[in-house]
Amino acid sequence: MQPEQKQQQHRESIWSVPTGWRITYFALFTLFANVGLVIMLATLEMPSDLAGWSQLVIGIIKDMAFIGAGSAIIAIMITENARYTMILAEWMLREVIEPRRKRQIERWRQEGIEKGIDQGDMEWETWISRKMQAESKGEPFDEPMPSQLRNTHSNNSS
Repeated sequence: MQPEQKQQQHRESIWSVPTGWRITYFALFTLFANVGLVIMLATLEMPSDLAGWSQLVIGIIKDMAFIGAGSAIIAIMITENARYTMILAEWMLREVIEPRRKRQIERWRQEGIEKGIDQGDMEWETWISRKMQAESKGEPFDEPMPSQLRNTHSNNSS
């Protein structure tokens, strides 16, 4: 991790938000606070006298403190959850998925080698069989060996 990234991720307390996540945090906080205020205002009963209005203002101030604190807690929980989910995903990619993918590629490579060996063995066996049949019949056998055919094919494709 580079020094500027370490500094960017630095936090002073559990409630402080790392620099890269502040926009997300404040967007969530604003959303939750506004939703809380709308719900609070929608459930208020309008008073009919002056004493009722003063109680209403005191009640709004009390509710706003709870709404602000609740919104901050919820926003920090969601922000941290997203950060730790990404950390977990990176760890799983590095420690679980990549090693599995490498093992699978190695398995496929090994299967390919085995198939190639089997194919080569079969080519040689059929060539030897044809050669022995020709020799037993006394016929000339001028068919090139499988390795010579393979070299000819690879040279032509280059």
